[in-house]
Amino acid sequence: MQVSRDCRKWGASLGELTKVRLECARIIRRNSNIVSADVVCDECPRGLCTGRLTGTFPQPFDIVFWGTPLQRRLLVPSLASIGQESGFAVKTKATSIRVRTFQGGLLASVAEFDPAPIVRLRRSQWASHLPVSNDELNTVELVGEPGSESEGELLYRDGAQQVSVLTGLVPLRDAGFKFSPIVHQAHYNVLLPNVETFVVLANLVAESDKPARPNKMQVEIRNMSAQVLAVTEIDAGLNSTYLLPVAELARSHGIDPSQGLSLRIRGGASQFAVFTVFRNLTSGALGIEHSLPPIYFTEAPFNPALRGRFQKAAFGDLKL
Repeated sequence: MQVSRDCRKWGASLGELTKVRLECARIIRRNSNIVSADVVCDECPRGLCTGRLTGTFPQPFDIVFWGTPLQRRLLVPSLASIGQESGFAVKTKATSIRVRTFQGGLLASVAEFDPAPIVRLRRSQWASHLPVSNDELNTVELVGEPGSESEGELLYRDGAQQVSVLTGLVPLRDAGFKFSPIVHQAHYNVLLPNVETFVVLANLVAESDKPARPNKMQVEIRNMSAQVLAVTEIDAGLNSTYLLPVAELARSHGIDPSQGLSLRIRGGASQFAVFTVFRNLTSGALGIEHSLPPIYFTEAPFNPALRGRFQKAAFGDLKL
């Protein structure tokens, strides 16, 4: 077995526990000495063959190589309920750009566009024949994209402003894939009399799946001392966008949002991209940022010795 210079940097014993033959691998990302990285085969003409590498440096690594492209999608959630038109921009070498629109969880439209070095499109361009729905989800496929590290820019506009946020693409899973629950700590909330914060949950099951099962999530409302003030459930839908207004949710449970609050959101049965939107109710000014999953803050999900304890702490008491 041969490994590239990048792989050899993390230990000459890389191949000792490989489950299949992998001629050459390039590590896409790692987290400290706990490695759980996407790898691509440099022998693939377009670098699309993918796998998963796990291990703890400097011990031997374990590679599971699928040998088939891991497709990814840019998820473009709808913010129509707060008066915004969706859009996106990507820098790509794709052969075409395919945009799918889901409404009520079902595929409602497919549009395809010619490539360009930078592609910038708006909702009115890819699905002008469809009335916009509040739960709408749009997905962007970069057909023939030669790399797996693409990012996209989400664009939103109304008559007075334009806002954007740069975010990554999420994996597209096969129909029937069993998703693990997620945990999202919504701690960055601006809760002033004239400002509302929304947690935006964009989720994709699979492009062929129908929303036949619930996508339930538990929401804990906590004060600044992390005390749980109320617990409720939501159904985020499938292949859809769900906007959760933090202050409105708190008031519906008799809680004053001005004291400062955070949410812990757990559960779900799909692939999520989570965003936070801030809206000035007086001026209409909008701000948006993407939210990072726990793997950016803790190595526990990567470490086989800690993974079980992490899962138990995060989801052991979760009943939906």
